[in-house]
Amino acid sequence: MSELMSMLMNQLKGMAIAFLEAHEDEINENFFSILRAGGKIHNPMFVSKPALELLKKTVITNWLCEMWGGINYFRCLHLAPNDTERGFLEVIAREEIGHARILEIGTLNTLGINPYDHFCKTTVKNQKGILSVFQYPEVLTRSWGDVLVFNRLQDASADMQLDEIAGCFYGPLCDDIHKIEQEEKGHVEHGEHALREYVQTTQGVCEVKLALQFWLPLVLSVFGQPDAQSRSMPLYLKYGIKKRTNDESRTHFLESITPFLESLNMPISSLYHR
Repeated sequence: MSELMSMLMNQLKGMAIAFLEAHEDEINENFFSILRAGGKIHNPMFVSKPALELLKKTVITNWLCEMWGGINYFRCLHLAPNDTERGFLEVIAREEIGHARILEIGTLNTLGINPYDHFCKTTVKNQKGILSVFQYPEVLTRSWGDVLVFNRLQDASADMQLDEIAGCFYGPLCDDIHKIEQEEKGHVEHGEHALREYVQTTQGVCEVKLALQFWLPLVLSVFGQPDAQSRSMPLYLKYGIKKRTNDESRTHFLESITPFLESLNMPISSLYHR
């Protein structure tokens, strides 16, 4: 029976592929019509092939970010200065992994992707772009100041990027982001409040400044290559997966965090040189 089912499934898959190939021009035409009208698509069969590949890459990358983010936060629990902060950090860690789960049973399921295939094959070391920020767990566990700076900067960049793709053409992804976004904003608020308290001490000021000098350039790299070097960025804009270019997103992020850093008496100019 299992052999028969396998044969039937392969036949159905072959028929589906043949149908898509035969109607590729029609699918592309309908896809761009929906895109221009600002509509949503809920079935990947009706997405243009190039757009579908970029969508898959985007969702897998976001899943990895949520999963590695949660794991890294769990590694830092021993650094928390008190039970209250340890409890906050544990909640954030669990929520990050919960976000990965939302994407797993939602968008990734509709795309027929098992994210653990990528998780098992991908190492945090030697990553570039958006994943590069996760390859330094030894620095993240260096001090509580590092944890708070990572929390404030990385979660803010994640929230900004989620907002970028929240209005994209793929309905299931928009639904998942809606479930995730509010918690991400809560993570940013925690990092900001905790940092304000932590820099009230000399040790806190020293740790936070050192952490900002290390993490800020890395977090800026998560927005992708400079526009002049990125071949895929124009396609992300064309298909509406992104609203801004990589350089525009970097500039927007810097502008968004500047008032907060100045309130800590740590202006951008003392931390980062373009």
